[in-house]
Amino acid sequence: MTFSEWISLAIKSVTDPRDVARWILAQHLNRETLLTGLALSVVLNTLVFFTSLMITPGAVPVILATPIGFLAIQATVLILTILGLHGAARMMGGTGGLEDVAALLIWMQYLRVLIQLVALVLFPISPFLIGIVMSISSFAGLWILLNFLDEAHNLGGLMKSAVVLVFGILGMAFALSLLLVFLGVDPNGMAEYV
Repeated sequence: MTFSEWISLAIKSVTDPRDVARWILAQHLNRETLLTGLALSVVLNTLVFFTSLMITPGAVPVILATPIGFLAIQATVLILTILGLHGAARMMGGTGGLEDVAALLIWMQYLRVLIQLVALVLFPISPFLIGIVMSISSFAGLWILLNFLDEAHNLGGLMKSAVVLVFGILGMAFALSLLLVFLGVDPNGMAEYV
C-alpha cells in the first residue's frame, strides 16, 4: 500500500467507515500480522506522544513518564479494549471474531497516529486549531468505531453498537483497574493528573 492509498483509506474511514471495515475484514489478517500491526501502532503512538512532550512539556503520571511505561499501558489498554468490545458485542448477539475487532481497532490506532502528527504540525501555527482538530477527530473516531463495531459483529445498527461500546469500555476500565491494583499502582498518586 502506497502512502497516497493509505491517506485515501484514512479519509474514507470517515466518509464511508463501513466500506473501509469491509475492506479490512476481507484481508483476513492472521494473528501474526495483527500482533505485528498492534505492536507497530503502539510504538508509533509512543513515539508521537514523547515527541509532543518534547515540544510541549507537561506533567504526566509517573507510570506514563517513560517510553516503556507508556508503551506498556498503551498496549494493555488497546488489548483490553479489543477484548472488552468483542466480549460485549458477543453478549449482544454479535457474530464477529476477535480478530475482526482487533484488525479494525488497530487500524484506528494508525488513524490516531495520523491525527497526532497533524496536531504536532499545527502546534507552532495555533493551539486553538489543534483543539478544533482534536474535537472533530474525537467525533469522527466515535462515528468510525460505532460503524466498525456494527460491521465486525453484524449488530444491526449504531444504537446497538453504542451499547456495546459502553459495556466494552466499562469492562476494559474494570480490568485495567484490577491490573493496576495487582501491580501495586496507587490510584491516589495519580489523582493530581486527572
